Amino acid sequence: MITVIHNKKFLEAQLAGGLCNDQVLVTFLGNQPMSDFEIVASVKTDDLDEAFKLTNSINKPWFNNPQVKVIKKSRRSTSIGDILEHNGKMFVVVARGFVELKKRPK
Repeated sequence: MITVIHNKKFLEAQLAGGLCNDQVLVTFLGNQPMSDFEIVASVKTDDLDEAFKLTNSINKPWFNNPQVKVIKKSRRSTSIGDILEHNGKMFVVVARGFVELKKRPK
């Protein structure tokens, strides 16, 4: 099971370097307060790529995917600057994949 955590300030995170520099994004997120994030779903998978795909509106709204348990309906898909939590570890969505977040948001 993977928990999907959307960053309420994801556009700021992308502008902080997330579109081109993974380390800048990771540092930026580690300094954000937890109040900037909200849990939006849990996904029945252990695969980060699959959780990302299932929480993106591709052929239908992501919240209609049967493997996704919606916790808080969000109008946007999972994107750069959001977090996927799996087995107690947090992974930041970056431009090409995921980077483990060693410093959790405050």
